[in-house]
Amino acid sequence: MTNTAPYGDPKAARASMKANFYFIIDRIIGKHRTVTLVQVVAVRDEEWQR
Repeated sequence: MTNTAPYGDPKAARASMKANFYFIIDRIIGKHRTVTLVQVVAVRDEEWQR
């Protein structure tokens, strides 16, 4: 009988731990607005117009 648990194989254990780590980080970052994509439509230089 083969051990199919991820922690029976060191490579599978590392892969599983890495996936869990990234999942947790994604959940933490997803709750905070760390990056917002914007599109600059126009720029006005009010100093130049004076």
